[in-house]
Amino acid sequence: MTQQQRLLRDMMGMPHLSPLWNNVCCSLLTVIYMKICLEISFNFRRIRRSHTSQRARRFAHISDAFILLFWPLFDTNHWSWRLNVLVPVVMAVRIFYKGAILKDPDDEDVRIMSRSSSPYELLYGPLQYKILLIVVGLYKFMSQEGAIIVAAVGIGDGLAP
Repeated sequence: MTQQQRLLRDMMGMPHLSPLWNNVCCSLLTVIYMKICLEISFNFRRIRRSHTSQRARRFAHISDAFILLFWPLFDTNHWSWRLNVLVPVVMAVRIFYKGAILKDPDDEDVRIMSRSSSPYELLYGPLQYKILLIVVGLYKFMSQEGAIIVAAVGIGDGLAP
């Protein structure tokens, strides 16, 4: 058991979590983190109208990269460590639905994640980024290569003009 896992168990007040419940709690913490980050991104756009979609998009990319902070909390001794890709899978399905099926240019996700407010643009960079997070979360989980890939793409896209 790692120090991060002990900290999580102490914070939850459940000192004897099984590996399955530990990983479920970690994935729920990741969901809560991303929900908070998305709400902050939406509020960037609502509060100030000038250049806010660019700031919101940058914040969303950078906050996606910080999913790495939750990786050490997962218990890799159980198959449920794969729940680390829960947020990227849900976001990929959401992006696909809004870009390919809904096609609403006035949707808040479209305004934040696309540069031209085109729903089709969600199917390019944002969807590819979520697929990258899924692949890295499944095949390079807890490795230096995986962390470097996610950090480079997430923070790099977030800081790019």
